[in-house]
Amino acid sequence: MKGIALYPTHAERVEIEDFRDMQKIVGGYLDLVSLNHIDMYVNDSFLFEYDLDKDLNFCATALALTNGRPDLVAVLGPVVIVGPADDEGNNTDLKEGIAQKILSLAGTASS
Repeated sequence: MKGIALYPTHAERVEIEDFRDMQKIVGGYLDLVSLNHIDMYVNDSFLFEYDLDKDLNFCATALALTNGRPDLVAVLGPVVIVGPADDEGNNTDLKEGIAQKILSLAGTASS
């Protein structure tokens, strides 16, 4: 599936084959953060694995705060963003328009 790897310093388009690809990007086990029209996967222990001063993912935090998770204080480390789950529970491709907006927010041109 098509998605975006959103790092604290940059974003890039990714092709995800299965959950192991997402685990490699986030650096550990996955935790799902469901947002409006997208799913964000984070490292399930990001608060312990990463440092707030060095690893704040500003773009991921902004996406969460403005898309249905105002309770989420900060996102640390890399995340994977994909489309929401279908009726069978499988994530879907991230829609191109949403991908472009996220890349623009991250300061990345069409990667």
